[in-house]
Amino acid sequence: MKFEKFAKKIGAHGTLAKGHGYSFLVSGNVAAVIPDFALNFYQITKADELTLLSEVFDNFDVDDLSKVAELNRAIVLEADGSSSAIRRIFQDHNGKEVSISNEAFGLLEKQDHVYTGSIELNEKTVNYLVVIKNQDVVGVIFQEII
Repeated sequence: MKFEKFAKKIGAHGTLAKGHGYSFLVSGNVAAVIPDFALNFYQITKADELTLLSEVFDNFDVDDLSKVAELNRAIVLEADGSSSAIRRIFQDHNGKEVSISNEAFGLLEKQDHVYTGSIELNEKTVNYLVVIKNQDVVGVIFQEII
């Protein structure tokens, strides 16, 4: 996941959060793990624990290979839509699909692996992708803005 691209894009409009031992920069539907080289820049001590992220990682198992997902297809929501109207659909080995924005897709790197997941939030199912790079969690992309 391209942390620096994400940080530049959101500027000062992100929120700092903690969850399951990780520190995140959160904006819209993306939560990027703050890498070690940037921890001193962000005042992590001011970050609040985000229950949503803790719940994601309480349910996450990197060894559950059935939840490894691949890009399955892309759809355009509007016939004359711009690139922002494109949704990227990832599908895991169980057939579960998670749709993310084209903008969020642009943060993924070739070597990233994604895992599907879902949690209940306010009586609603929220789908997400956990992004892994070199066996490390680097972010979470939610299907919709939380």
